[in-house]
Amino acid sequence: MRRLLRLLLTGILWLLIAANLARAWLATQQAQWLANWQPSAYIASSGLFWALGFAICAYGLASAQRWAGGAIIIAYLLYQLHLWSDRLAFVSGSEAIQRTPWLIVLSALSSLVIAGLATATSGRTARDKAR
Repeated sequence: MRRLLRLLLTGILWLLIAANLARAWLATQQAQWLANWQPSAYIASSGLFWALGFAICAYGLASAQRWAGGAIIIAYLLYQLHLWSDRLAFVSGSEAIQRTPWLIVLSALSSLVIAGLATATSGRTARDKAR
C-alpha cells in the first residue's frame, strides 16, 4: 500500500514539474503578448523555480530520504501561496471573482491530499533500509 501511495505522489510531483516547465516554455514563446499583463521573465523564472523545487522533492521521495515528506508539504504549501499571490496581484474581473470560492476549495483539498500522501510515504521503512 505504501508503495502505491509513493507511486501516486511521485506521479503528482512529475505532473507539477511538467506543468511548471510548460509554464516557463509558454512564457518565453508568448513573451510579446504577455508583456501587456505580466512580465514573461517573471512567469518563466517562477515556472523553472517550481519545476526545480518539485524535482528535488521527487528525488528525495525516490531515494526515500527522511526530509522528503516535510519538503514536499512545505514546497506545495509555498507553491499554493505563490499561486494565490499571483492571482491576487494579476487577475481581475467578475469571472475571476466568481471562480474564487471553487479555487479555495480546490487549493485546500489538494493541499490536504498532498500532505496526507507525503506523511504516509515519508521516511525509510526497515524494508527500504535493507535494499
